[in-house]
Amino acid sequence: MDLPVVGFGSAPLGGEYGAIGESEGVRAVRASLEAGVNFFDTSPYYGRTLSESRLGRALAGVRGDTVISTKAGRYGQHQQDGFDFSYARITASIDESLSRLRTDYVDILFLHDIEFGKASAIFDEALPALADVKKSGKARFVGVSGYPLDVLAEVVETGAIDVVLSYCHGDLLDGSIADSLILSARAHGCGVVSASPLHMGLLSPAGPPPWHPASLERRRAARALIDRCDALGVSVVAAALSYSIGIDGVASVLVGISNPTELAAVVAAVREPVDRAVLDDLVATRIPVGGKPWASGIR
Repeated sequence: MDLPVVGFGSAPLGGEYGAIGESEGVRAVRASLEAGVNFFDTSPYYGRTLSESRLGRALAGVRGDTVISTKAGRYGQHQQDGFDFSYARITASIDESLSRLRTDYVDILFLHDIEFGKASAIFDEALPALADVKKSGKARFVGVSGYPLDVLAEVVETGAIDVVLSYCHGDLLDGSIADSLILSARAHGCGVVSASPLHMGLLSPAGPPPWHPASLERRRAARALIDRCDALGVSVVAAALSYSIGIDGVASVLVGISNPTELAAVVAAVREPVDRAVLDDLVATRIPVGGKPWASGIR
């Protein structure tokens, strides 16, 4: 399966980054299709099914021109009731998602944030469930998503998945995906999708949402990159997108898009990326932040 260089991250359709009207979201989706960005990623977790429902309505009548990925395993905010990686829940979840998306199959089904599931649940139940969903034709390809690179690599190395989705590890602030996960994926015939080139808003001039888990140290490092871009006369958004898109071994970069204006910035970065010398300057001058940016999961 070929993916466009960038994909439409549909978390904003569920209001994860602030309230958004359905008509505005539909305009963004349709503008994305017109621009050739036809890969849409969603999840029942985004807006607690709102993103899937809105995306399904927006893509009504044009499903054949699109690539859709959704997820299973994460459904609510809290650990005690928000995650369920059991075989029964995964196989039921895909049917619920297909109904909301108004289609009879998705192109990719990911397990959502696998670091929040016990290893036994992921390996003994969820991965077999993915295999059966794929066998049924309800998903063309299957994969896992999450934050800790070592947890993702552990699944990649089983050879049980087709694609892995990592976020906030393939951007100007943290490019560690290139030194670890991409190498593992290549060795096991697994595709790589990278998400959140703006580090979930940390590299946005407007700043991150209130719930962002980054430390003060990491926020200062992001601010320094933004200031450096200002000094160089370069948009930090364009620089961040150009850097992420340019990482060798990434099939597609998912960008959260709320409206046609944001889409236009993404398309511009693809068509006219920031000069490599500028990106090298930013990488060379960024403030090193050791260790993992934040803790995620139970493993």
